[in-house]
Amino acid sequence: MFTPQSEYYSDVAHDFCAVYKKRTDVFNMRSFHFHNVYEIYYFITGERRLFYKDRIYHISPGDIVLISKYELHSIGEWEKPGHSMIMIDFKEDFLSSVLAGDYDVFECFRRDIIVISPKDTKSEKAYEMFSDILHEYNSDQKGRTAALKLKTAELLIYLLRLQDIYGEKKETALSSQLIVEAIIKYININYENKITLQEIADFMGYSKNYLCSYFKKHSGFSIIEYLNGYRVKKSQEYLKSTNMSVTDISAKCGFDSITHFGRTFKAIAGCSPVQYRKMLKEN
Repeated sequence: MFTPQSEYYSDVAHDFCAVYKKRTDVFNMRSFHFHNVYEIYYFITGERRLFYKDRIYHISPGDIVLISKYELHSIGEWEKPGHSMIMIDFKEDFLSSVLAGDYDVFECFRRDIIVISPKDTKSEKAYEMFSDILHEYNSDQKGRTAALKLKTAELLIYLLRLQDIYGEKKETALSSQLIVEAIIKYININYENKITLQEIADFMGYSKNYLCSYFKKHSGFSIIEYLNGYRVKKSQEYLKSTNMSVTDISAKCGFDSITHFGRTFKAIAGCSPVQYRKMLKEN
């Protein structure tokens, strides 16, 4: 079966993975990306910059980050290099056999609470649960897969309860965050129309060159990269949920030609719009 891959999109083959990551050098994702798995991070040391949907978050030690599948995101340095974390990712089907009744174990991903900052003993318990899953994943004990499913489901329920207690991480937004978020929201609202860099610069009240450089510095990717990525993401939704023609979807999502749409879609999604729709039908 065809599996699309690109520098922006990854069709992850494994059902589950847990890994400890530590870096002392500067490390930034080249740009935003999205994939077919859910991700959870527990940050142990260091500070990071998270871009998710239309917001920028300052990530600190003890923070927990929830990334839903197929959502645009990027993680980079905040100020100083170096960080360590435990990362867990999994496909939705991995937990299907442990779901009981009508309870939605994925509810914590469906809420608009991306970063949780638990305190004291609750943070310690979360770290212990992440560490326990990592240890189980790296073991070869009997019942390993079943244990990973149960422990991960328990972690998701605990994260849901932490969301009820703490809500979204609250902090004073920096001016750089507000400017980048304003540009992103402008694109999200106007992506169906023809958008130029000059138009965005005029809207924000800055010169085009300054704004492009500023956005790249504080987000980790260019305005055009985000605009194209968001348009492709919306076009995927139309390809999945409607019978609209590829030509109509191209125009609906703001592309100036079907050729531009096809080239951009393939660069970001790893396949053509026609291949993508065919893949959806096969699955």
